[in-house]
Amino acid sequence: MPGLVTTPVPAPHQLVERRRLAEVADSISTAASVAEFQTLLHAGTLALGAERSYFASVSGDGANSACVVILDCDPAWWHRYRAGSSLHDDPWLGYALRHAAPVLTSELKPNARQNALFAQAAAAAGFASGLVVPAHSGTLEQRFSVFCLGHSTPGFFDAPTFDAVRVGARSIANEMHEWWARNERERLTQSTRLSAQDLELLERHCAGLSSKQIAAELNVSCDAVNSRFQRIIVRLGVRTRRAAATVAVKCGLLVL
Repeated sequence: MPGLVTTPVPAPHQLVERRRLAEVADSISTAASVAEFQTLLHAGTLALGAERSYFASVSGDGANSACVVILDCDPAWWHRYRAGSSLHDDPWLGYALRHAAPVLTSELKPNARQNALFAQAAAAAGFASGLVVPAHSGTLEQRFSVFCLGHSTPGFFDAPTFDAVRVGARSIANEMHEWWARNERERLTQSTRLSAQDLELLERHCAGLSSKQIAAELNVSCDAVNSRFQRIIVRLGVRTRRAAATVAVKCGLLVL
């Protein structure tokens, strides 16, 4: 109609602020605190053209899984969902656990009632269109992360030319994953008071060396090696050397 002006919603690739996105990605590795990390999460979300997001880092496996979440969205929605479900019910985390490639939430078909309820609640909270971006360490460390972008406009991220968003989001996700893994390693090192020498001892144990062989390599007595192993076991709250080494690997303190 004459005189009628419509303003279409820009496609996500048109909203990506590449220069700002690069600045955010470069700044994440030097974030000095969780608060600064959250500020960069918000900045990265906006630079990608999204309205909201969250970042989740999951460590461990099975019943021992632990999840830390940094929100740039409505916290009430997240806490309501978490109050009535477990990590294993979350289809976005489930996808990130098994895959490395980013995926549109519209492509994740609910296979259970709980998943369908999650999708409905997420849409109501502003994730009507979403992009799930996994990140993995590529080591034996049992940790993965997921960066989830959301927009209240249905189909917003479904544009066929969303490659710029996908690539940019993957860069941010990987930087955040590495920062959080490093932050957790530093926290665990401080809380367990494991030294570089302790980790060296566990590394030799993982290589199959006996106490006698380790003592010979370090030029110390066998009793000294056994005593150090015992202190490590106590600090990590486990019962055996093998269990201590497993904890160190899972937490990212030791990379084999």
